[in-house]
Parts: sequence; C-alpha cells; structure tokens
Amino acid sequence: MITIKAYMCETCGGRSDKKADIKKCELYHKKREAIVHCDEFEITEQHLKLIQKQNVKHETHGEYGATEIDPKKPYGNSSVEIDIAEILEIQPKGYADGESFLTDEQEQTIWKLHVETTVALQICMAMLEFRTGKFIRKPDWLSGEWKRVAEI
Repeated sequence: MITIKAYMCETCGGRSDKKADIKKCELYHKKREAIVHCDEFEITEQHLKLIQKQNVKHETHGEYGATEIDPKKPYGNSSVEIDIAEILEIQPKGYADGESFLTDEQEQTIWKLHVETTVALQICMAMLEFRTGKFIRKPDWLSGEWKRVAEI
C-alpha cells in the first residue's frame, strides 16, 4: 500500500503533496487580504489602465444576475500575467517555446497590481471618478467610504 501525504490550504482548500506549495498558497491569501482590506490606498495610472481594459459583462447567475469582471479572462485572455504585462508595457524577460515568460519580480509586481485593481475600482466607483490620488477610509473596510486626501 502506498500512502501519499497531502497538504491543504486552510483558506481555499487547495491541495498539494508539497508542504511548500501550501505555504505559498496561504501566504498569497494573507497578502491578498492585506491589500483588499487596506484603509489607505494610492490609485496610479497603472491601476486605471488595467481597469480600462477589464472584461466587464453581465453574468446571469442567481435570480437577477449582476455586472462582473470575467474571473477567467479579466483582461480578455486567459494568460492574465501576459495581458497585464502588455497593457502596462512590461517587457517579458524572454521567450521559450513561443511563449513569453516573466521574471519572478515582474510576476510579483503584476500580481500585486492585479489585486490592487480591485481596491482602485471600488474607490473609483465610490467617488464616481476615475483619476489618480491618495485615498483613505475608516478602518471598518466594509463601509466603503473612501475619501481623497491628495492628488498625485
């Protein structure tokens, strides 16, 4: 009998036979939550470029449906990192097997901007404007009450 030890991410339920993969997954969730639940934020031109290219549609799940950003192809294609790199004019490190590849640093920057775009869009919608700036909200992040504190 062969026994394979599997590890599970406590946040998303993802599984792997490698403990390091699960630690990486849990760190991803922790970093994501810190960004999404922040009470200070700076909208940059990069965030606005990403928002402008998001694949918005009306999804019909549930009784009425709702507007959503396509979770599988948020910028039009399923290669999210490459889409973001193209939108923001980030040059890939190189090409292999006809595919672009990014450095670890580029991937981290792209991931962070992608998650931050959620907050940037929330602020833009709350403020009814799409422009750069520094914003704050009450520590109760559910309030959604963002206020501009500086132009950038």
